[in-house]
Amino acid sequence: MSVSPYVDSQSQDDSSSVSSSIESISIKTSDAKLSQLHRSAEKRGGLSKLKARYQSLQTYEQMLKEQALKRMQVGLRKILELHMPVELSSICGCLHLKVQEKGSNSIDQILQYASATEELDKEKVFNILKFMW
Repeated sequence: MSVSPYVDSQSQDDSSSVSSSIESISIKTSDAKLSQLHRSAEKRGGLSKLKARYQSLQTYEQMLKEQALKRMQVGLRKILELHMPVELSSICGCLHLKVQEKGSNSIDQILQYASATEELDKEKVFNILKFMW
């Protein structure tokens, strides 16, 4: 049984053409999938995770302000918790806030007054401390 060289070369050509067509089809489908992913991301909001992380980064000064506000709130809360509910309601009255019967409500209201602008307001904190003593 002999195999002609013509058949072997033709089968090799067919296999190479089939593999190249498969590669071109896989490249086309991967490009199509990539473009579909881009379109769906644009419909959802358009930002990639990396861009979203980059935009959510804070500068050192912003972090310092945020930490100072948190420390101020914690410190004021501890000082205010030392007072009686009657004293807290009188502090609220002096600050022109609604007078509350519960001490925790008064403390929350005073802390909101001190940090209304999301920044450390030195004058408001000074007024609160002035009315405490």
